[in-house]
Amino acid sequence: MGVTLWHNRTQTTMQVDVILENRRGEICGIQVKASTTRDGKEFKGLHHLQKTKPAVLRCAIAFYAAREPVPFGNSLWAVPMSFCAA
Repeated sequence: MGVTLWHNRTQTTMQVDVILENRRGEICGIQVKASTTRDGKEFKGLHHLQKTKPAVLRCAIAFYAAREPVPFGNSLWAVPMSFCAA
């Protein structure tokens, strides 16, 4: 298998819903939120992942229920769930 799927939650309840890891150990963090707002809270766990795994984190994405993608820093994006619909 080329990609491993896992979940991350720390003892301080910092969590990332989905982490994809390729064979080289590079990861992508994914959060899924039902909200339509983009206030940065959806990136709390992703920011933690970025801080603790900077050498291997390639991207961090928060899917949310709005219309426009928004960058939230280096390799951090809020992306509408509608972008995933066929």
